[in-house]
Amino acid sequence: MALKLRVRECGRQRAYPGHRSILKGIVDFHPVIGVISKVDQREALEEFFELFKTPWETFVPGRKYDTILSTTDEVPLGEAKLVISFGASPRSGDSSIGITAMQHRKKGPIKYKGASVPVYGECALLETEAESTVLLSGAQGTVGIRRSLANGAAVIRLNVPAVDGLSWSR
Repeated sequence: MALKLRVRECGRQRAYPGHRSILKGIVDFHPVIGVISKVDQREALEEFFELFKTPWETFVPGRKYDTILSTTDEVPLGEAKLVISFGASPRSGDSSIGITAMQHRKKGPIKYKGASVPVYGECALLETEAESTVLLSGAQGTVGIRRSLANGAAVIRLNVPAVDGLSWSR
C-alpha cells in the first residue's frame, strides 16, 4: 500500500499520492522544512518557498524534520538533522552551542567562497572556541558558522538578516 503524504507548500496543502513505501513506519518523519518566523516575515518566506517550489510548513513542536529554519530566538536543537538560525542579534540558544554573538553590528558585503555578496542590513559578528567551520565572513570577522553536535545533527548560525524589512506587493 502506498503511503499518502500531505505537504504544506506556500500556505496551501497538497496531497502527494504514490510515494513509495520506504517511508512506511516512520511515523514522525516530515519531508518538509519546518519554519519558525516572526509574523511580519511570513509573507516574504511564503514567496521565497513558492519561488523555489520547496515544501515547507510552520514548525510543529514534537515533529522530526530534516531541516528547521528559524528567524526567531527559538532554536529547537533536538527536532532536526540541520537547524539554520538567522538573525543579526544574539539568540538565547547561542551559548548552548558554544557560540557568542557580538553586539557590534557592521554593514557591508560578506565573503562566501571568495565571492563578495552584498548584505542589505546589519551583520553581527560571531565568536566560538568550539570546533566549527566558518561559512561566511565580513570585513571585521565571522558572520556564519557551522557546528556539528554530539547527536549527529548540525547547526548553522548566520548572523545576517533573513527577511527583515522585505515586503511584497501583489
